[in-house]
Amino acid sequence: MARLRRELERRDAEIGRLNDGIRSERGEMEAQRRESAEAVARKDAALEEALRRVEGLDRDLEERESEFVELRTTVDRLRADIDLEYELRRRMAEPANRLRAGVELFNDSEHPRSMDSISKSLGQAEVHVETGEGEDEPPVVLTFTWQDISSQTYHAGPGLGVEEPRVHLAVEDLSGVERKPPNARLGPDGTVVLGL
Repeated sequence: MARLRRELERRDAEIGRLNDGIRSERGEMEAQRRESAEAVARKDAALEEALRRVEGLDRDLEERESEFVELRTTVDRLRADIDLEYELRRRMAEPANRLRAGVELFNDSEHPRSMDSISKSLGQAEVHVETGEGEDEPPVVLTFTWQDISSQTYHAGPGLGVEEPRVHLAVEDLSGVERKPPNARLGPDGTVVLGL
C-alpha cells in the first residue's frame, strides 16, 4: 500500500511537471502566435505604404510626362517661330522682296482709302516705291504725286522688329513737288501695284 502511495505520488508529481510543461509550451506558442500576427501586420502595413508610394510615383510620372509633352510642344513651336523669323529676315534682306512686303503692308492699312479719295479730287497719282535709308530695318518709301501739285510720302516697315504704326505718313508737300519717276501705279481701290 505504501509502495502504491509512493508510486501514486510520484505519478502525480510527474503529471504536475507535464502539466507545467504543457502550460509553458502553450504560453510560448501564444507568444509566437502574437509575434507572428504582429510581423504579418507590420508586413501588411509596409506593403500598403509601398503601394501608396508606387501610386504617388505613378501620378508624379504622369504629371512629369504631361509637363514634358507641353515643354516639347513649346520648344517645337519656338523653333518653328525662330525658323520662320530667320526665313522672313532672309527674304527681307532681298530688296525686291522688301519692296513687295512694304507694298503689301501699305495695301493692308487704312491708307489706300485716302489715296482713292485724293485721286478722285486731283486725278490719278504717280507712284514711286523705293527702299529707304537704314541699316537694320530700312522702311519702304512710297511717294504719291498728283499733277505736280501735291505729294505724300509714306513709310512702310515690313521688318519684324518694326513697332506700330508700321505704316505712317512721313511727308506731305503741298507745293514745290519734286517728282520721282513712277515705278508703280494705283489700282482702282487705292492700293499700290508694283510696275506700270
